[in-house]
Amino acid sequence: MTSQTEPDALADAWWLMPPAAPVPSSVSAFTSTRMNRAINLIAGLACLVLGAQAFLAALGGEGLLAGWNDAFIIVCFVPLLLMCVCTSINRFVVPMTATFALLYPVVLIVWPLVLDGQPVRVSPEPWIWFLINVATAAAVLAFELPIQLIWTIGIPLLYGLVRLITGGFAPEFWIAVAFEVPFALILGGVVLTLALVFRRVASNVDAARSSAVATYASAAEAQATAEERVEIAGLMHDSVLAALIAAERATRPARAGARRQHGARGARRPGQRRERRRRRRARPAHPERARDRAAGHRR
Repeated sequence: MTSQTEPDALADAWWLMPPAAPVPSSVSAFTSTRMNRAINLIAGLACLVLGAQAFLAALGGEGLLAGWNDAFIIVCFVPLLLMCVCTSINRFVVPMTATFALLYPVVLIVWPLVLDGQPVRVSPEPWIWFLINVATAAAVLAFELPIQLIWTIGIPLLYGLVRLITGGFAPEFWIAVAFEVPFALILGGVVLTLALVFRRVASNVDAARSSAVATYASAAEAQATAEERVEIAGLMHDSVLAALIAAERATRPARAGARRQHGARGARRPGQRRERRRRRRARPAHPERARDRAAGHRR
């Protein structure tokens, strides 16, 4: 009974063992997390420098209706400052970068509508020009790749259109746009490409690390399982052997008594045979058999 119940209990205990704890997702995205952190920090510092340059140019801004320059400064630079702070502490990066990336096109669209009617000079550039690549960098940090491409290409083109509208499509403004827009496109493309390449490399590194960790974990689990099965088999062997020894010891007195009884019977059998022969000799012979024997002797 013991040899039957113990294997069943061991088998039930084996299947009731808790599984291994899953690997946290932060471990599987180790490199990507740190790469995004580095990209956020570098982009935040670059945006802070460009924003400071644009803010100094905006303080002496002219050509807009009264109050609109101050309104544009608040709408642009408050989210920009919050975005730089969030990228430095790595908190709320996506909401704040998305906010600035969405507000900047609105400023571009409204800009030609609030001009004061005075002639616009080709040089220097309006202060919103310094924020073009800030908006494209914010889109790289906030949005997915399709929207990043749209912002990287669309924002410089929108600025060029606004610049031509404010200058009345004069030839000198075409020349200015021919220099300003390609520069913004190239710089925005470089930012997008670098971010995309670094993120892809980090993702590949994380994938290779996850595959290696999964392979090692599988091999370690298989080895642990084999060792556990060997230990369980040893315990089962010892339990069965102990049960057999106990059963053999329990039946040993009965077998010893049977041997003694059989030996006593065998010892009594020779005496019984001699007693039977003695009784046959002492028994009187039958009369007819006696006459037959006497007649046989006479012949």
